[in-house]
Formats: sequence, C-alpha cells, structure tokens
Amino acid sequence: MRILLLLLGTGTMLFAVGGRWDIPAAAWIFPVLLLRFTRLSGVGTGALWILLAHVAAAVFWLQDSAIGLNPVTAVGAAALAAVQTLPFLADRLLVGRLRPAVAACVFPAAVAGGEFLITVLSPFGTAYGSPAVTQYGDLPLLQIISVTGSYGIGFLIAYFASTVNRIWERPSWRGGLVYGGGPAGRRARGRRPARLQPGPEHDRADRRGEPWPGRDR
Repeated sequence: MRILLLLLGTGTMLFAVGGRWDIPAAAWIFPVLLLRFTRLSGVGTGALWILLAHVAAAVFWLQDSAIGLNPVTAVGAAALAAVQTLPFLADRLLVGRLRPAVAACVFPAAVAGGEFLITVLSPFGTAYGSPAVTQYGDLPLLQIISVTGSYGIGFLIAYFASTVNRIWERPSWRGGLVYGGGPAGRRARGRRPARLQPGPEHDRADRRGEPWPGRDR
C-alpha cells in the first residue's frame, strides 16, 4: 500500500511541475497521496523517499525546460527538493501532537512557507516550485492571488491534502466539519470569489454608450 501511494504520488507530481505536460488536477492529487505515504511511514524513511520523489520531479522539469540538466542545476534541484520535503516532515512530526483544528494548518502553512523560501532563494525564480502555475485555467481560483500572492493557492492545495488525509484516517462527520470548514472545504463545495466584472446590465449600457446603472449622470 505504501509503495503504491509513493509511486502514484510521484508519477502524478510529474504532471504538476510547471512544465508543458501539466494537468491542473494533478497538483491537487499528488500531495494527498504523498502525505498519506509519509503518515504511514517512519519519519526518516518517509522523508527520504519524499526527497527522492521531489528530486525526480525537479529533474523531470529541468529536462522538460530550456534550462537542461547539468551539475549546477542538479545541485539546485536537490536543494529545492529538500525544501519541498520539509512540509511533509513537519506534518509527520507535529500533526499527531496537535488539536485537529491546528493540525489541519501544519502542512499548508509549511507548504506556503517553503514556496516563499524557494521564490526568494531559488536561481530558477518562480519558474519552479509554485503550484499556482499549474492552475492557469481556473480564473476564479487565480483571483486569490491578488490578496495572498501565489502562496495562497499553494496553501489551499495543501489544505485540501490535509483535509482528505484526516477524513481518510478517521471517517467522521466531526472531522469533516473541522477540516472541511476551512478554505479548501469552501473551494471543494464550489463557492466562488465575488464577481469582479460588470454585470449584464452594465454590458448593455456600455454598448449603448450610456452610464452604468447607479452612476451619476
């Protein structure tokens, strides 16, 4: 079971690295699988395999991009993989010791923090390590960037993974309310941010060259 989770999670992650072959849903799926793998594994063993999985994803991205793989970029990929492993390690060490409402935020907070660290220190800039680039087609979701930056999307994706794992471990309505009541729960239920574009009556007024309803004439 653990090996299957690792293989499926790693394989899915290859389609969520910000490359030509990205599939938006893959960015939501692979953290669920890899987080489940680490929670079923020993601390050291789980962290090592997650590190190797992220190294594989980084190398795949380098080969797919115009940067290419060489000794310098290989070292950079390994360093980025180490940073991306830290959220899984933090979750494995802390979740079992915290209250559910707090434990739900350990993984997403660490993911957002790791993403910020990567964008600041990485020689690749924001080209790698930001889940937001995989969600290019979801315009309602991308609106959150105006408030939180790209880190908000990484937080939501990681919160979703944490929520699914909590319910996976302990199926109950109470656990679902505690975790699903957060931002990922609202996203999964299909709530959208407030509409930013003018409504139909404004569109009609614009086409006729008239002021928008409610605007002083």
